[in-house]
Amino acid sequence: MKSKVILCILLSGILFGSVSCTRDDTDANQGPFGDGESLASLAVTFHSLSNVPLGKTRSLKGDAIAEITDVFVAWYREDGTLAGSSYHPGEQLQISDIPRKESPTEQTTQRADFECRIPYGRYRIYAAVNTGDLSTDPRYASQIAREADFRQITLTWDTDTKNNDQMSGYFTEGEPTPSAVRGEAPVITINSAKPALHAWVRRLASKVTISFDTTNLYENIYIHIKSARIHNIPRTCTLLDPNDETRIADPNEDVWIDGDTIEYGKGSDFNLWPRLTKGNNPLGGDPADREQLHANDARSLFFYENMQGKGKLKWQDVSGGNSQISYPDGNTPGKPGYRDDKPCGTYIEVEGFYISNTAENPGKGRIFYRFMLGKNADDDYNAERNFHYKLTMRFQGNANDVDWHIDYNEEPGIYVPNPYFISYLYDHSMMLPVKIKGKPVGNLKAEIIENDWRPYNAGEEFTYYRGEVYTMSGNPEASTSGAADFDNPKIKDGPWNGFLSLAATHINWIGRNVDYWKGYNYFYWKQKDFGDGLAQFSSVLLDNERGQSPRGYREYDISRDGTIDGGNDGDYIVSTDEAEGKTVLQIPCYTRALQLTDKTGFSGNNSYFSYRRSAKVRLTVQLEGLDEPAVDTVTIFQVRRIINPKGIYRRHDNDASFKVVLTHRQNEAATQYLPFESEGPWDATVEVGKEWIKINGVLGGSARGATGSEVQFTYQPDGTIPEDQCRFGIILVRYHNYSCYHRIFVRQGYAPAQIAGTAKWHCFNLCYENTEAKSPCEEGSLFRYGNIAQPIDAVNNVFDDFKDHATTEFKLAPASSGKTGTWTAVAGKTQITSRSHGSAGFSDLNQTIGNSVCHVATYDDFYTLQMNCQFAYGVLYGDASTETNFDVKEIYTHAYYNDSNKNKGMRGCFVYNPKGSLNSGGEGANLFFPVGVSGYGRRKNCAQEGGKFGVLRYATRGALYTSSDVHYRPMFYTISTNFGAIYWLNQKQNGISAWDINVSTYDFNQFGNNAFLTGDWSTGKETETNISDACFVRLVE
Repeated sequence: MKSKVILCILLSGILFGSVSCTRDDTDANQGPFGDGESLASLAVTFHSLSNVPLGKTRSLKGDAIAEITDVFVAWYREDGTLAGSSYHPGEQLQISDIPRKESPTEQTTQRADFECRIPYGRYRIYAAVNTGDLSTDPRYASQIAREADFRQITLTWDTDTKNNDQMSGYFTEGEPTPSAVRGEAPVITINSAKPALHAWVRRLASKVTISFDTTNLYENIYIHIKSARIHNIPRTCTLLDPNDETRIADPNEDVWIDGDTIEYGKGSDFNLWPRLTKGNNPLGGDPADREQLHANDARSLFFYENMQGKGKLKWQDVSGGNSQISYPDGNTPGKPGYRDDKPCGTYIEVEGFYISNTAENPGKGRIFYRFMLGKNADDDYNAERNFHYKLTMRFQGNANDVDWHIDYNEEPGIYVPNPYFISYLYDHSMMLPVKIKGKPVGNLKAEIIENDWRPYNAGEEFTYYRGEVYTMSGNPEASTSGAADFDNPKIKDGPWNGFLSLAATHINWIGRNVDYWKGYNYFYWKQKDFGDGLAQFSSVLLDNERGQSPRGYREYDISRDGTIDGGNDGDYIVSTDEAEGKTVLQIPCYTRALQLTDKTGFSGNNSYFSYRRSAKVRLTVQLEGLDEPAVDTVTIFQVRRIINPKGIYRRHDNDASFKVVLTHRQNEAATQYLPFESEGPWDATVEVGKEWIKINGVLGGSARGATGSEVQFTYQPDGTIPEDQCRFGIILVRYHNYSCYHRIFVRQGYAPAQIAGTAKWHCFNLCYENTEAKSPCEEGSLFRYGNIAQPIDAVNNVFDDFKDHATTEFKLAPASSGKTGTWTAVAGKTQITSRSHGSAGFSDLNQTIGNSVCHVATYDDFYTLQMNCQFAYGVLYGDASTETNFDVKEIYTHAYYNDSNKNKGMRGCFVYNPKGSLNSGGEGANLFFPVGVSGYGRRKNCAQEGGKFGVLRYATRGALYTSSDVHYRPMFYTISTNFGAIYWLNQKQNGISAWDINVSTYDFNQFGNNAFLTGDWSTGKETETNISDACFVRLVE
């Protein structure tokens, strides 16, 4: 009699939890993928892989082999002979999805229910899924007759991975347990009409997902990951019996050497591959990313079961000391040790590009990491079927140590970080790590072969001079520009006009008062070996600037270790390791002086807000045993200016915190300031003000970040202070491996304060008579000279592309008064007048602020700041702000007329006393001068505006600088668009009536009488009173 048996088959979830391990260089867990029953029911819920930039891949999604399409059932008598079989194609199966709460990866698996007639009796009953009808397949039909042969049916790996979806298992009575998937099937008695049987089935294949852990990397280590590939996939797999080392024994016949690949990066340029550092890991650094990389539907590498048993420790240094490869031939392809004496073992190979920018061991090159799969990271090589191996490659230390099977070889030569970075400020330095692999003969030589004053990679979105640049004219000894023969230069452009030097700078201004056409930069750069016919002109060098070392060439004695005295050129460091066959140096590089020859604009400061500048240094050394010298060239970038944020001010009673994020613009077309990753570790410390400044909530604390992380931390004053007090501080941020510096100036309290000298400077610009702005971020009003009664309100001063305002009715401050005034005389309108520069100016117009009588700052007040303080330029945030703003349209727009000034700042100049200053205000004392919402703190009455009046423009020039001498002064080409402001002096003194603050060129200087029409091109109208510009006013006590 035959019984109509109800069968249920349930797919056993892949036991893919990873290989559990005790070593800290892998993470592998294993656990059940799900469970199965008879009447096959299999299902997979697809989840998109999000927020992980895996890029192009030849791998499959992890849920690719999770469906039941057909079931073959065979039942055997107790003596192992076949009693019967049946085949059930998809249309006979009732498929449903079963939740798998116990599974760490698969949320559901499929279940197939179907009916099969089996005679009463005692049987062992098996299920084969997605194999087709084995009884009619000529490859397998003969093996069905006996149970032992059936279990050893071998299926062949299909290079189209999704076709390797075969599964197998056996039936049990009642609900099976998760363990009912291995070993021999139990005997089942069929003696009822409708018995219900269940079977778990397991895939013959397993899969690997991969993530990366960089927590234990050293700083300044970079790994660019290209791909991960699986190797040694068994060509065949048994249906039920273990696919072990007795079957998979010949690496030439029994395994596919190369399997599928996950490609993380495209092409051969490693800069386009995902970059992993200690502080930034897009391939598993974030827990959510790591979870996605190991999710059920993550990109996966599949393989047939490969049970290679136990073996040697997988560590290349079997002592655990991670110091040398101690296993024989552990890193030699073709040798047994290359695969841990498991030549058929399945392993993962990750390809990348390795960079070490450490001072101790700089290096770079292609690198491969290999890991043999198994149940642990130590000695198990059993890659069992139906497992999800979650491999986390945990990089250690330098990431090229011997704790993995790593191929990384350095040929004799020079290894240097490339690129490297230096500050955007003049007269700063950094130490460049250089490694020489091999035995050097003689000195290391360095030469700057490119050194640009131009912006790096600026496109059409940015205007700068793109023509030829000259350094020395055809007649350099001419006493006037007209006789200099500009069109026939003797020397053109070269590294002498750039920002980088190999010798220490020491001075702030070279070639002071030397005519710009005399080639001063060239001769100062060279110092000797000037070339044919040029030495006669070298007498132009000033006495205190001749006889120095060349700026662009230097040799380093590497015959001795230690810190080598470099004299005025700067010390360098040498360390020799004869055992490793290497010499490591740290050689200093410097940004140059503030001014490189008068009236050229060339500078060690990077004046570009959105662009880097680049230089190239060629390094050369002769190595023993080589015919030709070893040569390498490193690009050194002068980083973009960081102006956002530059300062944070708080009222005396405001102790709100502020989230600092260092940002830059990537180009002038960018609408956002963006956080950037530090190329190396960074830190933020309190340079001045530890007694009241909190960083990340800790008084006098600090913040630190790892290589590749963004520079972010919080600043907060510690409590409040009385209204008549103020306190100052400086936060020093070092980034890009501490080679670049940025200072943030903080202040609490707006009471008038001394900075340098006896004057107490007010913190706000003047708005109108006896009334100042409410915030240091507000620009105040623009005043014509000596006229307090008719201030041009800030509401008028929004950028308008330099329009003519000769007859515009400006709103006078306060705007609520309804008063207006025009720049020039207009019938029936009130004209805004001015005094002449020879008049009393503002000296008879003292102001009363609160209970204090104040006056407009004098020449002596400004000059004292100039001679005794330092200057910085950038964005100030005030009381309404709590975090760094990224939107270019809002960052500079703090104004009294806004509905809200939250997170809106103002561009300007910070005058400050550095740490250790003995100035009257003490170290850290600082003061801010805004340049206005538009960036142009001046309305002009200037003849160079082509007949326009009242133009909102900072620069005196009203158009691009296209004179013939622009070849010698290319930085002046766009001077008409420079950002800055003019501030009036109380009265003309020493021929000076105004003060110049140039944000673009880092200048804080006297302005002569250039804020008057007669100071531009003399018109002989000095007796007229209506001739001044409109400028800002700052009060002092």
